[in-house]
Amino acid sequence: MSEGPLTGDLARFSELLVSRVGLTGLDASTRLDRVLADRMRATACKTAEAYFALLLAPETADQEMFELAEQLTVGETYFFRNPEQFQALKEVVLPALARRPAPHRPVRMLSAGCSSGEEAYTLAMVAQESGLLRSGVRIEGIDLNGLALAKARRACYAPWSLRGVSPEITARYFRERRGDFVLAPAIREMVSFSLGNLMQLDRTTEPGAYDVIFCRNVLIYFSADAIRRQLESLARALSPGGYLFLGHAETTRLADTCFQVEQSHGTFYYRKQDPQSLRSSYARSAVTIPASPLPARPKPVARPVAIRPRTEAPAPQPGLARAYELFASERFVEAEAILRNLPPTVAEAQEALLLLGAVLLNTGRGEAVETVCRRALANDEFSAGAHYLRALYYEQAGELASAIKDYEAASYLEPGFSLPHLRLGLLAKRRGEHEQGRRALTQALALLPNENDARLALFGGGFGRTALEQLCRSELAREGRAL
Repeated sequence: MSEGPLTGDLARFSELLVSRVGLTGLDASTRLDRVLADRMRATACKTAEAYFALLLAPETADQEMFELAEQLTVGETYFFRNPEQFQALKEVVLPALARRPAPHRPVRMLSAGCSSGEEAYTLAMVAQESGLLRSGVRIEGIDLNGLALAKARRACYAPWSLRGVSPEITARYFRERRGDFVLAPAIREMVSFSLGNLMQLDRTTEPGAYDVIFCRNVLIYFSADAIRRQLESLARALSPGGYLFLGHAETTRLADTCFQVEQSHGTFYYRKQDPQSLRSSYARSAVTIPASPLPARPKPVARPVAIRPRTEAPAPQPGLARAYELFASERFVEAEAILRNLPPTVAEAQEALLLLGAVLLNTGRGEAVETVCRRALANDEFSAGAHYLRALYYEQAGELASAIKDYEAASYLEPGFSLPHLRLGLLAKRRGEHEQGRRALTQALALLPNENDARLALFGGGFGRTALEQLCRSELAREGRAL
């Protein structure tokens, strides 16, 4: 009978995972001791030392790492996740690539950490819908998890995976079969999948091999050193002028790199260029905040109320704190499971309701968001967060008048809350109300340096303070060119 792993073994195991595949911060649900014990039994290693020898041996190391990945990595994904990134791909990136020289070479895209294939196939559908790539497109998906790749190759998905897909796209590219949805052969043929370790991308990929790389919600599992090395590998794998898309929780990882920040469709992405060009572009995009006074606070949309003094929020309960961590890593299903199982008194607390609403919004369940916000406002009718969250749902649903009303309520109830001004500015620009948009964006930019960290984490869409300030500056610079 094999020995169970000891504490020292677990520390060594964790260090090995960091060095070989970059994984760090694995949560308690993965239970490294259980995984290590399982693999020791599966490989007939009677001691942890024998198993480590197997992990380090050249002839067995890679295969065993792939086996571990099937237990240690969980891919929560669905088609058209974060649709604004795919809109930017379709309307900005692909047209730019279609105008480049070498028109007879196919555009090459990589879905890094592709899991069960939804992202890679979404890239194929977007390319097909664009109608721009006459020279063709080649899409590759790479992942450590062999079971997930097997599902990707089957291309048969439950309805939950299609929750972000419009009825038109569903009808065009999927066929229903016994309650599941099978992807059209034309889309499947555009994509290939392979088992691979992103930490070894330099060994397996030629420099400049890809024009577009999607590497979303992968770096959140990596150590700081692994993130640095991975970004260097991704940069080498991109062709000059190529584009990189990261997850919303990873958008601040690219400071001082060879990538230029691009912004459109309410999202950020990155274009590879030389450092000199990068410095020049930042100099061009910088704007000075006008010295004129900030615009007056919007008039209240309901009866005037006395804003109650706010006391310091109580420290989050342990379960709630873990749900926040999972939310920050975009592991929404796990976060929701914790929130649904909190004790009733904790579950109905304002912090828990707002976090649940944010989880529901990020998983495409807008009507449920409205219900949660109604409960939060019943607890505290002066909750700026509940008004803001409901406004986000209304904006996504196209109910812009209701969204504006709630954004204005949030900004009135919390005068220092920057994000309602940001959304109001973007909406005003969409309506052609340029001066109103400029004022709102200017106020958002002025408020962001002092914005509450917890509020940014919950409502910032995964973007940090610096990224949101850059968004304001970019929109103001564009507005200045339009005036």
